[in-house]
Amino acid sequence: MGRSESIVVSYLDWSWRRFMGPECFLTSLLADIRRQIDEKAPNGAFYIAGYSIGGPLAFACAHDCRAAGRKVAGVAILDAPAIAKGVPTPFLIRMRRHIKDLLKFDIRGLIGSAMAKMLTSAPMLPHLPSLAKLPAAKLPFAMGSYIGDKLAMQLTRQRYWAWWRGRIETIARSPIPTLLLSSADFDHLGQEDLGWGQYCEVLEVVHLRGSHENILDPRNLEIVQEKLGALQVEARHFAGKPPHGENASTTEP
Repeated sequence: MGRSESIVVSYLDWSWRRFMGPECFLTSLLADIRRQIDEKAPNGAFYIAGYSIGGPLAFACAHDCRAAGRKVAGVAILDAPAIAKGVPTPFLIRMRRHIKDLLKFDIRGLIGSAMAKMLTSAPMLPHLPSLAKLPAAKLPFAMGSYIGDKLAMQLTRQRYWAWWRGRIETIARSPIPTLLLSSADFDHLGQEDLGWGQYCEVLEVVHLRGSHENILDPRNLEIVQEKLGALQVEARHFAGKPPHGENASTTEP
């Protein structure tokens, strides 16, 4: 077998305005990923990996591609649970993330996050579709992009579990070999396999040191690369994560 070539699958137009459209944004996002795979790796079997919610997206994409007749050689899920319900994040983990944000001293990020939480609160949420129809305004200090990014994240968090519940209920136990790399941040779920065992016939679970945010730090990259090497996916594609912390990569043997 010759050397495999890895490709990065982009999450196209991750805009909060796309959440206001008639089609579920995550459904259209999945269609975007499948289209890119068909364009960049049109022939033969492929491997696919995803980080954070990119993991379930990769799993759903693999299932859809297999149902359409494509051969999927393997799936890697980096630190994402399959449990189809919103489980509260422990207080200490939330505090650690808040402190980390404060230490960055990212004033624009903090303001953008506060604005996004306000705009996605129950009283304001019904007004978002009207706001989405307005032309994008150029705000001082590039605040528009900061608020837009945080809005996309808040809407993703609000709507992801409802979308995932609908998807995972339609997927029987998958015969595709699946690798789960998990951090300590999901130990509170009480399931070593983070719920993936009930959906995967062939599952390998590897626990890594650190948290969700630093699971791909240099101390873990060697073992991540070793495990992904079995799927012929290059870990370097996950080191530079996009703004929202999700990524997907495919490899064609």
